Amino acid sequence: MTFQGQCHFVGTVTFTPGMTNEPQSIQQHVNAPGTCNGTLTDRRGRTHDLQNGRAAYIASELAPSSSCSGGTAEGYGKLVFRYGSLRFVESETRAGVVVQATATGREGGTASGVAEPTPDQNPADALQQCAGSGIHSARIAIDLATTPTISG
Repeated sequence: MTFQGQCHFVGTVTFTPGMTNEPQSIQQHVNAPGTCNGTLTDRRGRTHDLQNGRAAYIASELAPSSSCSGGTAEGYGKLVFRYGSLRFVESETRAGVVVQATATGREGGTASGVAEPTPDQNPADALQQCAGSGIHSARIAIDLATTPTISG
């Protein structure tokens, strides 16, 4: 399966254990539904023109020394379309609340993206959680674009 285009997802990232101000190893899980625009070629070779086509971004990463102020993570994920799933490996760098990520398709190609908290969240609440028991989950918005295609 190959995709060329852009996607926007809004969903939840969970952290185990909760992310605090102290660096620690954290397992992250992302589940974010959304839409994509572009061209998808399915496993049968059929081409589909996506205009706000439903999709989902699902990933699991390990962040070995992560805190609320920053960190890196690597893991696996998939883009789920109605025509099938496109699998990838993912690496990300987080500075504060903004994440820069790159997905490399299992069959080649890449996509890059930015994830950040949704605007309805209060930054003061996050700071308080970081100083206390930690952030266990957050709502995020992800913008992803292929460079130029991703296959998996």
